[in-house]
Amino acid sequence: MARRGALILVALVACGHRDARTDGSVTQPDGAVTSGTVACGATTCATPAQACCDLPPPSGDICYAVTGGICEGGRMLRCDGPEDCTGQTCCWFGGNSSCATVDACNTEGQAMCHGTDATPCRTSEVCCEVAGTPYSICKPSC
Repeated sequence: MARRGALILVALVACGHRDARTDGSVTQPDGAVTSGTVACGATTCATPAQACCDLPPPSGDICYAVTGGICEGGRMLRCDGPEDCTGQTCCWFGGNSSCATVDACNTEGQAMCHGTDATPCRTSEVCCEVAGTPYSICKPSC
């Protein structure tokens, strides 16, 4: 009986990890997340142990444990700017964010920045707000 319960639990965990693998890494090319915070609604999440699950309204955004955590129905945000990643850049991959190499970010995503600070952006880009979020990404124009 205990074995069947364990199998059900494993199946539920496996199904729930659409956004985070069991080792705590994200599905995009990711790297080392430094200790810090990522904006999450009215609060902040402590990285690298936590990430933000940016949920659509009327639900509030929540922090969740990266290892073993689930962000079901929301955007998984592991970082929100270049200061969150060691030797890499914080990259926006179609609504989720994670640390990645500059090359991977330039090829598959967009570098994240803060407000109008275009420091992590390429010379031809500016820092633009992502509509409906507290986040900004590098783009050719806003």
